[in-house]
Amino acid sequence: MFSALRRTVNASLCFAALLCTSSLTSAQVGRVWGWGQNPHGELGYGYFGYTAFPTPILNINGVRDVHTINAHSLAIDSNGSLWSWGYNSNGQLGNGNRIPTASPKQVSGLGYIVATSAGDSHSLAVDADGNLWAWGSNLWGQLGTHTSAYTLTPTNVPTLYDIV
Repeated sequence: MFSALRRTVNASLCFAALLCTSSLTSAQVGRVWGWGQNPHGELGYGYFGYTAFPTPILNINGVRDVHTINAHSLAIDSNGSLWSWGYNSNGQLGNGNRIPTASPKQVSGLGYIVATSAGDSHSLAVDADGNLWAWGSNLWGQLGTHTSAYTLTPTNVPTLYDIV
């Protein structure tokens, strides 16, 4: 279980680069709410644009972890599925394109996800078998795939396994 306070603090810190103009929080276990600026759909409530009121994130329930960075968000649900939404100029949503989305979409091609993280333009996930998955911008080799090619869908990082 996680506390609403912890999630609010973490979301505010992640959005510090945006001058704290957006927030995500889990007001009750399994539900995520967002408010503030939303030019890229990063709040996940179905449309682009500002809201001053906490608004529930669409299409996803049973959330057990949320990660936000810059203008995209990732969430793991109680079934171990990974969801993404928001800015997508480098494929950081893992949905096979570079089009932003204003509501969570399940990231396909992954097993049961236990952890996730992200940079400004890439995303990472670890599955229950300890495999590391990476996608998005790879300009500086941040995906660990031994190339600098961008990846629009999750790609296994083969040299790392049994991630704890």
